[in-house]
Amino acid sequence: MTVQKKAYAKINLTLELLGTRRADGYHDILSIMHKVPLFDEVTVEAKRGGSGIALTCDRDVCRPEDNLAYRAAKAYLEKYKENGGEDVGIYIDLKKNIPSKAGLAGGSSDAAAVLDALSEAIGNADDAEIEKIASDIGSDVPFCLEKHKCALCSGRGEITQEIKPLSGVYAVIIFPSIDMPTGSVYSEYDKTHGDDYSKNASIKMAEKLNAGESAESVLGLMCNDFSPICEKKSALIAEARKELEDGGAYSQMSGSGSAVFGIFTSESEYLSFSERKKNGNNQYFYLGAI
Repeated sequence: MTVQKKAYAKINLTLELLGTRRADGYHDILSIMHKVPLFDEVTVEAKRGGSGIALTCDRDVCRPEDNLAYRAAKAYLEKYKENGGEDVGIYIDLKKNIPSKAGLAGGSSDAAAVLDALSEAIGNADDAEIEKIASDIGSDVPFCLEKHKCALCSGRGEITQEIKPLSGVYAVIIFPSIDMPTGSVYSEYDKTHGDDYSKNASIKMAEKLNAGESAESVLGLMCNDFSPICEKKSALIAEARKELEDGGAYSQMSGSGSAVFGIFTSESEYLSFSERKKNGNNQYFYLGAI
């Protein structure tokens, strides 16, 4: 059976770190994650009676065995056989549109799409088992499962609480094409911050979204604890945010960077911004309504 999925990118409307590093090396976080209409195309073919996993990708991102989508298929098949399933061969094809190392969960979304596709193609794993597999693969993977669009994410990001998504707004992403390794950004944060969590912006935003308050009221709470660090490392991030804000958007960096997104509450301002001629090396993604 062949199943095709759209693996949607995510943005972090908020990203708050809760104090110092945990014993397992992670931080507890609170984050409002929201999917946007930028997606990879994931095709999964499952052949009963076959064996092994093969993966192809139109972009040279890493060895197939190191790809999160491959790891997701391997973990799913292990659980499938543990639950009494027969031999199955898996072929995965990825067509990448989400930029890598941008803070947009491109790899995580591909992994989640593979889990959703295998659940549809061969079954034999319940929701709790799929959530556990997703969490083991990566902190963002549970949110990237197709059942979520907007959620308050906690723990290291893997605990999801569904909330109402934004509506009637428009999104643009600017990717400065610079690498901001997550580990080094966390390390820099640890050097300069302690147990200083106090904002509660994520909780407040979740309440406003669920209450149906105005987009302006919600977006005014956007924040990212990594943004000051990353803007010091690269002025391009700050410049991208300013460009979006000057165009009328609410703007913030996603994840640990380096992609920057803007949310427009005015369609005319969104269209005006997206129609301008752009120069330079930045990649612009005009996403439209979210």
